[in-house]
Amino acid sequence: MPIKKSPKRCLRCNSVSVRPRRGVGRTRHYRVLAQLPIPDDFEIPTCGRCGSEYSEESIDRKLDQALASVYLDSLQALAKASIGRLTERDPETKRRFISQRRLELVLGLSQGYLSRLLSGHGTPSAPLVPLLGLLSLSPEQTLHEVQRFWRLASLPLSTENSTQKESL
Repeated sequence: MPIKKSPKRCLRCNSVSVRPRRGVGRTRHYRVLAQLPIPDDFEIPTCGRCGSEYSEESIDRKLDQALASVYLDSLQALAKASIGRLTERDPETKRRFISQRRLELVLGLSQGYLSRLLSGHGTPSAPLVPLLGLLSLSPEQTLHEVQRFWRLASLPLSTENSTQKESL
């Protein structure tokens, strides 16, 4: 017969109702993502009266393991959505804004990498996901700025400063 732990006292409301509880709609900050959903069946010591959650080292380790796969899935979903917006066909002209290969060249990615991400066979890095997201918000302007950056990066520093002054 399993031993049940008696509830502990809540530090906020002083009730004796802190015990492991499951919940729906809970989120936690994890790595770079501010709101990562916690699996509904994951038990966290929580006060039944005020809802305060309490952290324990062993539970935090288990939660990190549970959130790792959710984190990777979230990165993949965000990258797929951004790549889709960047490479989708315009309904009027039937042309793409930029091809996957051209985007890979502009960003310095290996050939076929974006295709692997779209198919779910690759895991994007955390820095690549916001880059793709920012590019997809305003692709024409932002890609122009990325290409401009790479052109200026090959210039000597003194030439770069004079180019910036002229554009102002």
